[in-house]
Amino acid sequence: MKHQASAAASPNLRDRLRVLTSQAILDAAEVVFATQGLQAARMEDVAARAGVAVGTLYNYFKDRESLVASLHAWRHQQMIELFEQSLAAGEAQPFEAQLLGVVRPLLSHFDQHRAFFVVLMQSEAEVGRRETMCVRRAAILELRGCFERVVERGVASGALRREDAEIFPSAIFAMMQCAMMQAHFSESATPVADQAAALVRLFLDGARVRP
Repeated sequence: MKHQASAAASPNLRDRLRVLTSQAILDAAEVVFATQGLQAARMEDVAARAGVAVGTLYNYFKDRESLVASLHAWRHQQMIELFEQSLAAGEAQPFEAQLLGVVRPLLSHFDQHRAFFVVLMQSEAEVGRRETMCVRRAAILELRGCFERVVERGVASGALRREDAEIFPSAIFAMMQCAMMQAHFSESATPVADQAAALVRLFLDGARVRP
């Protein structure tokens, strides 16, 4: 009986170990790609930082492009999950609090993973990364769809103008991107999440229902 329980637990343990190893490689890749550049970075350095053999790395990711695309997919998935949790947590709050409740965590995620933003900027400057571009395009569309849901709540509550609602998701998204880019290019150490309340107020000043 004990042997059966141990045998049943083993696959789960192997699955968890595989997930942890994959995440360790992706965390390492984020730092190595950001510091060395996508073209110059060596897969051996990624493996060394992750604490795995190079052969192990290739067991998880077939090549550099697969690793870059997987990093993009992983970080974007984290943002989507963070968005969903924040949106659900603020459902009963006034609309401004709901909007702030999704904007601030996403900006905090940027603060925690600025190296990923560097990789993101490098990816935009390169051509030929078809797998990565497909992942990024899908992620951007999904994030915009998330903000569409927030705007729908704002319109339904009477907080946002219905006639301009179509452009509001892109407007919020663009304002957040600008704040991130400003922090990146200015190399400011100030958390971008500290600007969340100001960004929300600025957006609402232009998007509220007019008297």
